[in-house]
Amino acid sequence: MKAKCVAGCALCSAWLALGGLCNVVRKVYGGHSGESATARRSSRLIGGARPDVKIYECSAKIGDSHSLAWRFRAPEATPADRAGHVIGKHYAGPTRESVDGSTVVGKVKEHEPGPDPGAIARLLLTSKTVNGPGTFAGATSVQRVHTMGGTAPTATCDASTIGQFGRVPYIATCIFYHAKG
Repeated sequence: MKAKCVAGCALCSAWLALGGLCNVVRKVYGGHSGESATARRSSRLIGGARPDVKIYECSAKIGDSHSLAWRFRAPEATPADRAGHVIGKHYAGPTRESVDGSTVVGKVKEHEPGPDPGAIARLLLTSKTVNGPGTFAGATSVQRVHTMGGTAPTATCDASTIGQFGRVPYIATCIFYHAKG
């Protein structure tokens, strides 16, 4: 089953092309083509989309200290519910932390390329650890869908920029699942 959007996806693409951000909240019906059987057996907990950033550092490539590249360091995000209310934060781990203190740390189970070359991958993460009662209690997986932006900076990464950080805007919808029961 395909996702249906509250606002047109072309509008978001136009905003990104103009250097702006589109804060479109999407209502998802059934996920995307990469959704796993595990996710389909679980029910939705929370989902939302808002503009955030991916942080990259210009540094030596892994396994080749003589070449430089933009390396992903961490997300800096404030997940929101469908009404646009901030529900927590998303940072390295990958960790999602709710305003009620509950956390879920994910581990990538499945990934597929983003919808265009400038979009980060769509992911299915299984819950590695879940802590605290509240929003994320019992979360079994997190699915990142409808991605726009967020790939490594297009600026040059060379000896003059080594150690510098690039902040790249992105939008993604994250759907949190918990076991049916």
